[in-house]
Formats: sequence, structure tokens, C-alpha cells
Amino acid sequence: MNATISRNLVAQSALPCTVTAPEAAGEDGFLVQLCAKSRNAEAAPDVHARLLMTRHIRIREAGSGLDVRVLLLDDLAPRWAEVLARLAAAPGAYDAIHAMWTGPEISCPILADALPQAVRELLPLPLENATSFPEEGELALVHAPANTWKGQPPQAFLDIGLFYGKGARLLMPMGWIQAAVCARVAAEDMGSLRAACQKIRQRGACRLSFHSEP
Repeated sequence: MNATISRNLVAQSALPCTVTAPEAAGEDGFLVQLCAKSRNAEAAPDVHARLLMTRHIRIREAGSGLDVRVLLLDDLAPRWAEVLARLAAAPGAYDAIHAMWTGPEISCPILADALPQAVRELLPLPLENATSFPEEGELALVHAPANTWKGQPPQAFLDIGLFYGKGARLLMPMGWIQAAVCARVAAEDMGSLRAACQKIRQRGACRLSFHSEP
């Protein structure tokens, strides 16, 4: 690499770098070592910093009295936890229904157009902490781009599954699927979660709202 190219890289990068002394630089007289770590930090959210934090959101449903605190699993599914965090940061309520196929689940499918822009810009994502057997108290998220499965809506959607009992399994009419488990209801709210979800089961439909929690 010649000196002109090296200096141009420095000017274009706008990142911290190390420049060696000319006498140690070889025939070009100028060496530049761009800091890859700094470049990655600029290009993507700092996932590792969130591993040191404990973040919560809250889920509410007025008709059943559902009001539970939810721990985001930043250590196990940081990108999907950020999806929930951004959803909770934007005001709004979403239609949900008791699941037909997967057992003790309140399913909240949200079409892409109804998602906040801050959430849409994160998707699609690779699976993290994936399972076909969500456990009691877990939130499991599935993102399906348009035309992923036969018979689905004609656009992408995000499904948020709130599981309130044991024995759940993600076996759908089109076969087994996996979801990213990225949050868990706080232990002290599990009793109220079960009671509220049983009320939703009797009614069938509801509207869930997601809220940031200090």
C-alpha cells in the first residue's frame, strides 16, 4: 500500500487508527492500521454492552387485568430482546388471541406495516436461543417474511407468543417451527399471568400493550 492510498484510508474512515513512524514503515514510509473494533462499534449496536444491563418491559391487557413485569434476556438473545425493547418504547396496543395449535399461549401477530419503524429496521434477524418448546413464562418471537408459509397473510409479520403454562409446542398446520426466546415473566408475576391468561382464554381475543419499564 503506498502512502497516498494509506492517507486516503485514514481520511475516509473517520475512525481511531494507529500510524507508525515513517522510519519504521518500510518503503512506503507510511503505515496505517485501522482499528477493526472501532469500525464494528460504529456499524452495529453495541450488543456486548447490554450484557451488563438488566432490562425489563411491562405487558398489560385491560380486560383480564394482565399486568406483568418481563425480564429481557439480553445475555441469551440480545438482538431479539432489542426488538421487544423498541416495541415497548413506542406507544400502542395490538390485537392478540389465545392460540389454537400451540397450547397455553397468547399469540400477538403484528403485521409489518403496524410495527414501529424502529422495530422494522431490525428485522429480519437470525434465531437466537431458539426452541420449539417454550416454557411457562417465556416470550417467544417469530418473524415470517412475506410468503414464508402457504396460506399466511400476504405480508411479513412478527408474532409475539406469551406462554403461561406447561406443555407448549410450536407445531403448526405447516409443521414444526422455532422461535427466539428473548424474555421471561418475572417470577413474582407468574400467578397473575396464569390467572389473566385463563380469562383471555375464555374470551378468545384481547389487545396487548407493551411498555418500557425503568
